[in-house]
Parts: sequence; C-alpha cells; structure tokens
Amino acid sequence: MTQPVQPSRRRFLKQSTALSAAGAVGGSWLLNLAAVGEAAAATGGPYKALVCVFLYGGNDACNTVLPLDEASWAQYDRLRAVPPNTEGSTADLRLPREQLKPISAVVQGQAVTYGLHPNLSRVQSLYQQGKLAVVANVGSLIKAPLTRNDMTQLSNPATESNGQLPPKLRSHNDQQVVWQSGRSNQEERGWGGRTVDPTAYDFPSEGSQDKANSFSSMYFGDSPVFSYGDSTVPYGMTAGGNGVVPLLPGSNGKLYGGAATSFLTGLIKGTAGGTRSNLIEQDYIQLTTRALDAEAYMTSKLSVLPLNTVPVPAGNYLASQLKMVARVVKAHANRNGRQVFFVSIGGFDTHDNQRAPDREIGHDQLMRQVDEALGYFADVLGSDIDKVTTFTASDFGRLLSSNGDGTDHAWGGHHFVMGGAVDGGKVFGRMPSYARAAGGSSYVDQQMTEDGAMIPVVSVGSYGATLARWFGATDAEAKAIFPYLYAQGGVSPTNVGFMRGI
Repeated sequence: MTQPVQPSRRRFLKQSTALSAAGAVGGSWLLNLAAVGEAAAATGGPYKALVCVFLYGGNDACNTVLPLDEASWAQYDRLRAVPPNTEGSTADLRLPREQLKPISAVVQGQAVTYGLHPNLSRVQSLYQQGKLAVVANVGSLIKAPLTRNDMTQLSNPATESNGQLPPKLRSHNDQQVVWQSGRSNQEERGWGGRTVDPTAYDFPSEGSQDKANSFSSMYFGDSPVFSYGDSTVPYGMTAGGNGVVPLLPGSNGKLYGGAATSFLTGLIKGTAGGTRSNLIEQDYIQLTTRALDAEAYMTSKLSVLPLNTVPVPAGNYLASQLKMVARVVKAHANRNGRQVFFVSIGGFDTHDNQRAPDREIGHDQLMRQVDEALGYFADVLGSDIDKVTTFTASDFGRLLSSNGDGTDHAWGGHHFVMGGAVDGGKVFGRMPSYARAAGGSSYVDQQMTEDGAMIPVVSVGSYGATLARWFGATDAEAKAIFPYLYAQGGVSPTNVGFMRGI
C-alpha cells in the first residue's frame, strides 16, 4: 500500500509563498491568506513611497514622445503612414503635428522641443511645473554600450547566444520579468521587493510594534514579480470598496453576515492560543491570525480616508488603483517608513487597429487614461507628492514603422517619472534621431536598428537604481539589486540624474 506523503514544514511555507505569487485574490481562503502572507514594512527614515505604473503589452513610445526635428519628422511621417499595397488597411498611425503637446528641453546646451501625444495634456502640465521628467530610450541591456554595428558585425555580432543581448528580447512574458526584476527573465523576485528588503519585518502581533508600518509592498490585480523581495511578501489589494481583499468569505458582512464572520474569526484566532504538535498546523494558524489582524488594521485605516474631494476620472481603472494607493499613503505618510506599490493597465499590445476609430480601447484612449490617472494622482496626493515618486514601465517599445494596421514589438521606450523629488521639466537619456543616411538605406543614429527599434541608452537597471537610490539604497546596495547597469552620457550608472537628493 502506498504510504501517504508527509509534507514538511519547509514545503508548506514554500507552497504558501507560491500561492501568494500566483496572485489569486478571489474567494479562496488560503489564497487570500497567502496574498497577505508575511507583509513587511520599512521602518527607517522619513516616509517615502515608490509607485510603479506598468503598461502591459509594450507601449508605443514612438507615439508617446516624438522628436520634432525635420529629418526625424520626415521619417516618422513616411513610416507611420498607411503602407503602400496594404490591402484593406485604413490605419494611419501618424499623429497630427499641430495637435502634439510641446515640451522644451536642453540637449548638449541647445534648446530642443519634443512633442507629447495629444492626449497627454496633464503630463505636459506636470512637466512644465517641474514635477515630471521624461527618461528617453530605456530598455533591457546586458552588454553596454550597444550599437547597431555591434549587432551586425560579422566577426562577433552581439547575439542572445553569446550573452551580449538580453534573452527573448521581444517576448512579452520574458521582458515583463526583466523589467520587474531588474535582472534576468528567470527571476521570481523583483527589484521593488528587494529595495524594501533591508528594513522589512514581519507583521507584528497584537500589542507589539506599530501596525502602521506593516505593509511595505502592495499590489493590485495579479501578483507581479516586482513586488516580491528575498524576504518581503506583498499585500494584495483591490481598487474598489475599501481596498481590502477579505480573508474569510463574508468578512465584508455580505455573504454569511457579520455574526457568522465574527464566529469564524474567533474560532480561528482562538486556536492560536495553544501549542500544536503539528508544526505545519501551527504555522498555518499563525499565518492566518496575522492575516486577519492585517485585514482588520487596513480596513480600519482606509475607512476614514475616502478621498472623495477629488473625483476619480470615470471608467478609469488605473486612476481607481491610484486612488487606493493615495489612501494608503495618507494613512502612513506622517510616520517613518518605506512602501512600494504596483499598479497596472493593459491593452498596449497594439499589433492591429492601433488608431482605428472603431477600436474601443486603442493607443489614443490608453494615453488619455494614463494622462488622467497621473494627473488625478498628483492632485489627490497634494503636498504628499514630495514623498512619493511614480514611474512608468512597460515590456518594451514598438517599431517606428507601421505594419499596416498597428505596430510590432521592438526594444527601448520612453518613460515618465513624477513626484516632488523629481528633477522635472527635463529629458534624460537620449531621444534617438530617425534621420536616414543619404540614399535612405540606414538610420544615421547607431541606436536605431535596421527594422526601426530603439537600442536603449539607459538600462532597466540604471533606471531602477536611480529610483532605489532616492528610496534609500546605497550605491553598493543598488549595484547588488541591479547587475546590469548602463547610462549613456557620462552619468553614474546608479544615478541617471532625474531624482534630486541622491
């Protein structure tokens, strides 16, 4: 007869963490328990928060921030028009030049004007107020610096197989992990969690440490790699209601009613008083008890912070997530500590119908949602924006050329960083030129591939390291979190320059 498997305590704890990593925040009691897990908090120094806004699918940076010099515009105008001999296509991806939102920058001592997507009016305003910066041409890098010649030289071309190109460069899942981990496409832990690891501790028991410092890493929706550290396990939230995912079915009083929920809570927490002979059972009870305490604490804190003074843009799920982030920030901003948040919006994989008027959510509409959400978040934070830095991230950029109906996967992309500590009103990194050599055979700029992808001049690592340094990481700690560091232009690889006070 086959003997039943006796699970080890280590296996139980590992499986609990794996359930949390699966990101399930629905009705399952155990999955909700794991989503709370070992939520930890940063305790050292004045309050600071990092908010990652992930644009899932690969944002079209070429229609987000545009170079306006005549040579670049001529190529943009040509390559984004409806390709010839494209039967049935009505896709014109060109943005009207006169509708772009201009922003000014200084590049190598010269005044330069770039154009933002027409729907980025709040982003333009925040840039002009000095609360937002553009970081141009950011992407995953291993070997750096890297140019088009490096990729095409016959003697030793840069390839994935020889370790000079990032693995699976234009794959959604792989590049999402690279961006969120700051390392490879095989990671299960992210740089957000690792950044907050040094000052994290377990959720305290009743009467011990201050519970206001008990949630160092928080996310919405499916659990992201970004939010997990080597010791930090994030707390999952929802954008609706009071933001708390109930641990027990009916803990919101709607399924079984308050009396039944109170009975179940008392039953579970009551078992924690005695010592159990089975260590797995004992760990389970302790985890459950801490999860219930965490839920009760967060519910009580958020219930008094509705933030109804600034209306949430209608139908904007990203803004709803940021509203909940603002509520958590305001519940903790007057204390010492650190928190990282992860919010997201999907739909950026615009291979087809990118600008077609009959597409319900095309790139133009997505730009409007991002713009509304960032503007709303800045408004609702008020003076607390000085303590919060919000930044965008995405799988990759998209090709400059149209495929006849949309755009395909590429590499580098442009990103926004917003906050009171941001050195705003500036463009960091380097915007590529789209100019072609005589005869039109190749791009003049070595940071453009032959098929129209941007080769990054700022690595994901240096982008993240700059944010981590502002957050409190030392130069050595930033280098340990991010092994692949590079930023063109003679700046520090752990300080690209867009954050003040590093």
